[in-house]
Amino acid sequence: MNIQGIYGTNPFVSGARPADSVASIIRKVCEFYQLEKKDLLSKRRTADLVTPRHMAMFLACELLKHKSIGTISAVFGRDRTTVLWGRDRMCVRLKTDPALQSDFDRLRKALENEAK
Repeated sequence: MNIQGIYGTNPFVSGARPADSVASIIRKVCEFYQLEKKDLLSKRRTADLVTPRHMAMFLACELLKHKSIGTISAVFGRDRTTVLWGRDRMCVRLKTDPALQSDFDRLRKALENEAK
């Protein structure tokens, strides 16, 4: 698969809309949580990485509804069921954790502003 197929738009072409790519969501989540991309995409399952990773998966699923779960999971280097579990877990946590909901709102707003 070529880079445009994975990311939705070619991120190396000027004018590509950042909110249209999983890569831009990963970049923004890494900035927000002050993580390196390699750490977010690593196989480690420590608490300091799981929440940001699930947040990125949730944002990708919610903001990029035109992308298949398989496409999103390929970017994260995970099985599609792992992405679905992370998305569903984040959905439950957002309903019960106001601080996490605030993080989500700020990230979503930042991504929407980038797309303009």
